[in-house]
Amino acid sequence: MASLDQIVTLGVVLASVSFVFSIATAMVHFLIPKMMDHPGQLVFIQCLTQAMYDLHWFSGEERIHTFLVDNNLCEVIGGFNVFFFLLAWNYLVALSLEIIIKLTFNGDTAYLTRLRIYHALSSFIAFFLVLIVIIVGSFGTSHLRTCFINPQTSGHYIEFVPLVVHLPIMWSSVVIAVRKIENAYAKVMFNYTMVILCISSIWTISTLASVLDVFNEQEENVVVPIGVILGCLSGIVVAVARLSNKELLLEIYVTLFKRKGIIQREYNISMQQDLLTKSNISLGPDLLPSRFSKNISYLGDFFHDLTEKTVLEILCTLSLRFENLNDWTDLYEITFESFKMHRLFSFQLNDFKRISLYHGIDLNKLYYPELKLKEWAPDIFASLRQKTGVSVQELYRSLINKENLDSINVRQSNQGGKSQAFIYTTSDEKFIIKTMTATERKFFLKDFLGIYYNHIITNPDSLIVRILGIFTLLPFNVNLILMENIIPNKSKAYIFDLKGSTVGRTSCFGAEMSLLGVVQKDNNFREFSQRVRLNENLKTSLIKAINSDSEMLRSVDIMDYSLILAFYQESWAPNIKCRYLQFSPTGLCYSLGIIDIFQEYTFKKATEKAIKTVLKGKNKDLSVANPAEYGERFCKFFPYIFQEDQ
Repeated sequence: MASLDQIVTLGVVLASVSFVFSIATAMVHFLIPKMMDHPGQLVFIQCLTQAMYDLHWFSGEERIHTFLVDNNLCEVIGGFNVFFFLLAWNYLVALSLEIIIKLTFNGDTAYLTRLRIYHALSSFIAFFLVLIVIIVGSFGTSHLRTCFINPQTSGHYIEFVPLVVHLPIMWSSVVIAVRKIENAYAKVMFNYTMVILCISSIWTISTLASVLDVFNEQEENVVVPIGVILGCLSGIVVAVARLSNKELLLEIYVTLFKRKGIIQREYNISMQQDLLTKSNISLGPDLLPSRFSKNISYLGDFFHDLTEKTVLEILCTLSLRFENLNDWTDLYEITFESFKMHRLFSFQLNDFKRISLYHGIDLNKLYYPELKLKEWAPDIFASLRQKTGVSVQELYRSLINKENLDSINVRQSNQGGKSQAFIYTTSDEKFIIKTMTATERKFFLKDFLGIYYNHIITNPDSLIVRILGIFTLLPFNVNLILMENIIPNKSKAYIFDLKGSTVGRTSCFGAEMSLLGVVQKDNNFREFSQRVRLNENLKTSLIKAINSDSEMLRSVDIMDYSLILAFYQESWAPNIKCRYLQFSPTGLCYSLGIIDIFQEYTFKKATEKAIKTVLKGKNKDLSVANPAEYGERFCKFFPYIFQEDQ
């Protein structure tokens, strides 16, 4: 039977290789930047935590271990080793949860918020468990002579936590993925499944082996070397599972040797052929976006394609909804109990075949029987569309056309402010589709729709954005707003999202920078050299409209709304009709409107205000305020944006 020294030596050798593999896998994320696309950051951090855990085996080498023990460092190092062990598990669970969320809610793009939660919870849970081990005094020399958890203490059972809590979540994500994924995603999900299978099997057996060793009174124990070998192999096996993708390996190879002429020429030829294939204008699947590609190599591609698929489904189902040019009319009496009403649209394969043939784009693969569209308060929104001059024909033409589908990557964005709502702008730039939460939908339909409708109808000069419909895409329960676009041709405009606040109201580009097409904030506007130059009558009219709109929003306890303001370059001439555009006598062009009108002042917002007041201490200048304070500050700020045009 192998001696402890031999086992530890084997562990150090294997751990060294595992460390190199883990670091190499992490470095690939820098080599190929798109691998950092969400959820790539979770994979990257898990690789680093795995590498840090691999290093703990070195503390078992006799001379190193003696030095650590003699200098009372083994317990400290043990704490760090356990922390990274738990952190590696936590980030695998975070990745698993993210895959479950994405597969369940395809249109969800609130990645940044969840990333912050994952980082915070992963670190907190690991720290909390380490703290428990500290309290029971369990750090020290493990049964393998590494600095970890003393096997003779109750803290040893902390190692069971990942097996009991983490593994079920990880395997749930695998089961859901196997049930829901399509063939196009089989490769990337196979790699993910292999990672979960390998790491759960290896670490489970390794942990059980170490625990069994505690209760084994025999000097020779076969489970010890098994546990060491499997534990040290984890980084190697996971790296191989993650990188065992032909397309990914080819891209790594090309990236590493891209200066070599032959390889570069071969790669360029391959790319040119790919572009030629994608530019084919005949009817067929080649015109479909990348979701129908068979080369999904990264989880980031997988997430992106699921979002893209959802956008296509939204465009197609909304188009089929407005394909019938007979909208609801004034034959219906408008009663605001109608917010409880909805109309459910079901579709057939022939519906997708029809629009595919009409537009010359194969959309048949989007169809599945469960795909449905629920329209909320259809009669109210039909009346609103009619009274605001938006026809069903115009909506239909804007929603489904080849340009929309061909440029789907360009027209979708995840820039919905703090909510990280998904936003899609139609190719003619007339309309926007934006996701909303179920809470926002219920509040708007139940408490606000009637007031909103009456205000828009009786105040045609209102700057509040016109909402043309609220929908839910089933079976994924994606809630959508269809509304007018306030800022057409945004790439030629300086854009500001204004709330009248100063705290936290500077874009990441800094107050001194003004970038075309980038949404900036109040402090950036204060540094901006231009103001809205209008004649006195128009200026007075706009300020009056802002005051009226703010008063209405205040009356229903809405806050956190913004005035979106765009300054266009002088050479730009708008070629579409847009109610939000304003022109000065000297020919300058602006667009302004009020957006983000779904935030009710709730207990959550009151708590947020209290916390920010404690942390930042500038109560009056915080963006979070009760509706009365918010509306007063909002209205006081906006005369500042205007300048009379002489």
